[in-house]
Amino acid sequence: MKRTKSRKAVQHSNTLLQGWRGNCDIQLLIYRSHPNKPDISEIENVCKYVVAYASKKNHTSKKEKEAVQNIIERKSSDPKPKDLVYTYANRSEEHSALSLDQFFYQVWCCENFMTDEDSNRPMKRILIPRGLNCRPRHPIDFDYARGMLLLHKPWSAKQPLNMRNKAKTIDTFKQMLHNRTVPTNVWTEYMRA
Repeated sequence: MKRTKSRKAVQHSNTLLQGWRGNCDIQLLIYRSHPNKPDISEIENVCKYVVAYASKKNHTSKKEKEAVQNIIERKSSDPKPKDLVYTYANRSEEHSALSLDQFFYQVWCCENFMTDEDSNRPMKRILIPRGLNCRPRHPIDFDYARGMLLLHKPWSAKQPLNMRNKAKTIDTFKQMLHNRTVPTNVWTEYMRA
């Protein structure tokens, strides 16, 4: 029986495999049972093979383990990390009324600018919220409201935003939109949603 007509052979695309240029391990699996009534022992062998392959021993160095542990525990070798969120959460009283968005453009970019390697000119920076899932939506959902509050409402490590109540979080953001206490681009993007 031709391979293209066999119900027991898994089809694949040579073109996709070549385009992907990925590492492909191929093992011939021969089932003796009917495809519509598979034998559990044959499936068990495949599962054991896949699990054994996926969980091959991986040796990590002590430094790698410590780095991962520090990330999990939100630690840093530097007692005062220089990342934006940490700096904002522990900012001075002078900047306490600024939102994260305002702090980024008015303080962070002035103190921590990058220079272009070719021209030695300061580079412009843009704040892009990654991982917040806060794209404009209508009606407003919790993720969108939470992301906008984190960016546009002042908070700190001493006074964090309380977002345990999803309905209250959404209402707070709606009120900010109504009072126009958010930047114009946020209001415009919401109206376009």
